[in-house]
Amino acid sequence: MATGHLDHFAHAALALEAGRPVLVEKPMTPRLNEARALAALARAKGLFAIEAAWTLALSRYSVVRQVLKLGLLGEVVEAHANLGDRHPDDHRAMDPDQGGGAMNDLGFYTMMFANEAIPGLRVVAAHGRRHPGRGVIAQFDVLMPDDADRLATVGASMLATTPTPAYIAGTKATLLLEAPFYQPGPVVVRFHNGEELRYDEPALEHTQLFWEALEVARCIGAGLIESPLRPLDETLATIGLMERARELMDDPLP
Repeated sequence: MATGHLDHFAHAALALEAGRPVLVEKPMTPRLNEARALAALARAKGLFAIEAAWTLALSRYSVVRQVLKLGLLGEVVEAHANLGDRHPDDHRAMDPDQGGGAMNDLGFYTMMFANEAIPGLRVVAAHGRRHPGRGVIAQFDVLMPDDADRLATVGASMLATTPTPAYIAGTKATLLLEAPFYQPGPVVVRFHNGEELRYDEPALEHTQLFWEALEVARCIGAGLIESPLRPLDETLATIGLMERARELMDDPLP
């Protein structure tokens, strides 16, 4: 389902209560307590539920997961992602009545990437800039360490267009995702001695959602109630980071 951010909880709960599996547009809900309630409901009923984090179903991100699992980067010490796309003032993502702003739309991708690269993050600083007309936080940057002092920095903007890169840096190598990092494209692993490993795939915009559809169909056909690509606990972790960042930016939901 792809309705307004603040409608996700009620609509997904209705579907689950009716015994239907759900694919819920990202973020599953902007409120952590509601996301927890949806996860608990799906698990209690034994129904498949997934947040539409379609990026994680791409072939590109299968390569990213394999690189991390094999330890090719060594100890991961830092991750970064940025996504800026200039939005018109009247864009639906600017609507303050539906939880509009950079966090729930563009920022979701950067926060999700950080949480995938370095699990266990916490938000220690966040700074946002409001849209002068709509009042929503239309640009932000967030600083997130984990307990081992690994660090993720992310940002998103609907006020300006940025190169949209992402990387994961380790003690042996750095994984680079050429822009736009959240869409299909190449993966480069660059070692400190100058060697490179490279995976290439066409950067095809607006053709990527079928991978997510295939994953949902695969999971339901296999009788799974969660996808290993986006378990519900990972959804809750990302939404928790987003919620804390909004608190620090004094960006309450209506």
